Amino acid sequence: MKRTCLSVLILIGLVLLATAVYAEGATDTNSQTVNQSDPLYLRYYFSAVEAQAMIASETAFDYVLTNNSATKEEYYKEMNATEAAIDAFEKANVTATDYDSTFISGMEEIKKSLPVMKDAAETMFASFEKNGKIDPNDAKAFEEAGDNIIHASDKAWLATMSNLTPPTAYSRQRSGYTFLLLALEEAHAYPATANITEKEHALQNFKMFDTVVAKYEGNFTNESFENQKLLKQSIMDASEKMFATYEKNGEVNPDDFNLLEAPVEKLFTDYRELNKRL
Repeated sequence: MKRTCLSVLILIGLVLLATAVYAEGATDTNSQTVNQSDPLYLRYYFSAVEAQAMIASETAFDYVLTNNSATKEEYYKEMNATEAAIDAFEKANVTATDYDSTFISGMEEIKKSLPVMKDAAETMFASFEKNGKIDPNDAKAFEEAGDNIIHASDKAWLATMSNLTPPTAYSRQRSGYTFLLLALEEAHAYPATANITEKEHALQNFKMFDTVVAKYEGNFTNESFENQKLLKQSIMDASEKMFATYEKNGEVNPDDFNLLEAPVEKLFTDYRELNKRL
């Protein structure tokens, strides 16, 4: 799948986010104010790392499922962007009190997991290129390594949130898209690993999207999630078609796989735009 300048723009978004927090305050469409003393903006560094890890995982699986060498190069670009997002956090101009144990331990866990993910990708690529097919064990090891980064990011985010409702309109939109990114990564992992649990996880994340969006729509009635819901349906429909063909024939049909391209590009573009804002 073709990728845009997502990686660079996510990092630009981090700079804009950090700058915005030092303003008089950010108010969403329901007049909620972000407290300047709240280390809210640090969580967005973790959000960027998590998003990049999920996108990198998707592009790696894309390569071994389609044998499209361009997506292998895209994987390397996304992994470089993941490392850049980690570096941006470590160079952030924040006060010492913001670097509490949650953020420090969270980023250390991510930094420990990243080389494991990179090594697992190389093993998966090498076996695929040698044998002309995916080794499910290699794919599973890669997927689990990526999950460790995602889980560490989620842990740091949730541990520093006073409640489980994102505090701004933009962050609520981004929350919905995060479940779609997770579902997409699991959807790609299913045929790569031949593990039905990945399919179940993908469908669970689609359901979680429905749950959180319904909650936000009920609590923030002047916010619209209609575009997100349409995008979710497109991605889920294409994924389920890919699942059905894979389960019938034992391999992914490129035509089915290509149905994901347009909605996935929109997902990445929308997420990129949201990551420029609090």
